[in-house]
Amino acid sequence: MSSTRKTKPRRVDGDFLKIPLADDLHSCARVLPHAVYAFYDIATEKELALKEIARCPVLFVVAVMDYAIKSGRWVSIGNLPLEKHLQANYTFFIQDPLDPESFQIYFQSGEVKPATRRECARLERASVWDPEHVESRILDHRNKIPNKWVQAQAIK
Repeated sequence: MSSTRKTKPRRVDGDFLKIPLADDLHSCARVLPHAVYAFYDIATEKELALKEIARCPVLFVVAVMDYAIKSGRWVSIGNLPLEKHLQANYTFFIQDPLDPESFQIYFQSGEVKPATRRECARLERASVWDPEHVESRILDHRNKIPNKWVQAQAIK
């Protein structure tokens, strides 16, 4: 007798994800190594071909909670090998909450090195985002308004 047990969706590097937004809009993301995702500058009602999505600019790269995929909230719409520019070892900043003048750069691969405030100024904070906050960020970008989650993650 064969088992019909369903498995939960999982992260697969190179997968394109459909991100639901408001009013029948959706965006797209790409699964990168080490729990990081690249989010494309897309907010559309149209279904786009994978190669068309891949040609769009990347809006931001952050880590996201696994439940975005495992719950089925974000659905894989296909896979292509990662382009060279998406294979970078992305960097994020860490700011010591007890010493706000103490910074480190965290590499996607897991390495950490001391850094200055200036070196961290253009980096994303090393954190894991909730999918709802990512969706809010994409919509706020589209509407050209500041995003409260980005502001909360800024250097203090």
